[in-house]
This record gives sequence, C-alpha cells and structure tokens, in this order.
Amino acid sequence: MKLYIALIGVLAISILLLGLGMADTDTDEITVDVTVASQTRIDVNPKSITWGATEPGTTNDTHFSLEMENIGTRNISTVYVDASNAASDPFSTADPANYNATEYVLLNNTETATFYYADSLSWNESKPGYIIPPSGWTEGDSTGYFGKFRTVSLSSGTADVGQQYYWFTAQDADAGNCSNGTVYIATSPKTDSASGQTDFSSHTGDALTEDANQDWGYTDISNGGDAAMQDYAVGVSADCSQVIIFRYNYNLCSSCSNVDYLYDDTLTPGNKTFYWVALKVPQGVPDGNMDTGIFTFTAEGN
Repeated sequence: MKLYIALIGVLAISILLLGLGMADTDTDEITVDVTVASQTRIDVNPKSITWGATEPGTTNDTHFSLEMENIGTRNISTVYVDASNAASDPFSTADPANYNATEYVLLNNTETATFYYADSLSWNESKPGYIIPPSGWTEGDSTGYFGKFRTVSLSSGTADVGQQYYWFTAQDADAGNCSNGTVYIATSPKTDSASGQTDFSSHTGDALTEDANQDWGYTDISNGGDAAMQDYAVGVSADCSQVIIFRYNYNLCSSCSNVDYLYDDTLTPGNKTFYWVALKVPQGVPDGNMDTGIFTFTAEGN
C-alpha cells in the first residue's frame, strides 16, 4: 500500500513538472505610425573661421572647407549667401575694426574653381583730377559719385596684384536718382604698375533697374569691367553713394543673369555638401583685427 501511494506521488510530481515545462505561449502585435513634420533646416560648420596675419594686396594661401548638412526633412534645392557689410566707408579711417571681414572673403563649391564674393560693398570718394568722368556726369547726392572697388587679382590663377576698379554712378534725369540710372565700371583696374581705365567720357555703362523698394537698382556687369568683373552683378543705391558687386546673393537680384546660387541641386535629408572660402585683403587696410563678419546661408526646400 505504501509503495502504491509513493508511486502515485512520484507520478503526480512528474506530471506537474511536465506541465511546467510545456507552458503555453502567446504573441500579439501593435502597429506604429509616425508622421514627420515638414521642415527646411541646414547646419553649416565650422561655426567660425579665422585667418592669421595676411599682407595687404595678397590672397591668403589657406582655403577653409565648410560643410553644409541637410538636418531638415525636405530636400534642399538651392542655397544663396548674404555677407554682412560695414556700416560706413572704412577706408581712410585707420581703424581695422571698421572693416567687415566677410566683404573680403570669397566662396565656391569647388576648391579648384574661381572664388567669388557673395557680395562686397564700396562707397563714394573724391574723384582724382586725372580721371575723366562719363559725358554729362554731375557729382552730388542723387546725381552721381565716383568710387573704387578694391580687391586682389580678381582673375583666377593670376599672380597676386592689388587692384582698384574705378566706378561712376549717374542718375536718371527723369527719376532724379541712381537706382534708375547708370553705373560705369572700369574695363581695366588700377594696379601698382598700371593706371587702369581713367577716361570714362565714351564709356557706355550699364543701365540699372530699380527694385520694388525704390532704394537700389541692379543689373549685370556687361559693358563695364573686364572678363573677371563681368561674372558679377552690381547694385547702386538711390542716392548714388554706394555700389555693391555680388555673385551668390541671389536675394538681391533674382533676375540678374550673373547671379548664381551657391548650391543648385538636390540635397536629401541627412546628406551633406561642401564649400570652400578664400581671403583677399586689398591694399590700404590698416593692420589689426577686422570686425567679425557673418555669412548667412539661406536654403530653400522642395
């Protein structure tokens, strides 16, 4: 009898252990849906670049690389660049802090290609007596001024030479301002060894088209400038005192043929592209630290 009871006990325990080893399992599923918000965002790095002491009239040997990553959710189709400008004419002030650094920095998306100014601003100054103005030109506020665009070897692949491209602005007589007038840019620059164009009496000039705000006029450089300068568009303030040349600031004149986007392709989310920047310090800049400049990159998504 005791043996019988013991066998029953062993059998019961075996059945229990067997049941534990063959426990039932089950699965279930849930679905996950995520909607990503539409967003156009870019991230440009490094956030700051610094060049050391650079002699006036030279191009710094160092080219910095910039990386732009699409950190948004839409494809990036175009990118244009706006350079900060000095608040007033810095030349002859003897203070390097009056000079805005980005006005002397050029960009491109290929290091071996020609670098261009996003935009660079110059102001009127006194006309030297040996320079002959355009026919009928009158100097004065809203009538016309003389000035210089200062750079270094604007043509790619040439030896460093300090250059000054003389310019004249002239009003449209009916409008009474220069934003509807004409800009005359020298066909050859002044250098240490050459006077450049000094006679503008028969210069055709480039006619300007006034913007919607009626404070600036824009056009492509075609009749003025040399081959290097004719890669740019130009703007003139209504009071005739300021001239800006630009290549990558599409926001200034989208209808100008000489204006390009710095980027004009399809940059998918998470992808990146690269730019390069170069520095040209013109002659006549005082030694010391320039005012920190800012490049603003504006991306358009699709």
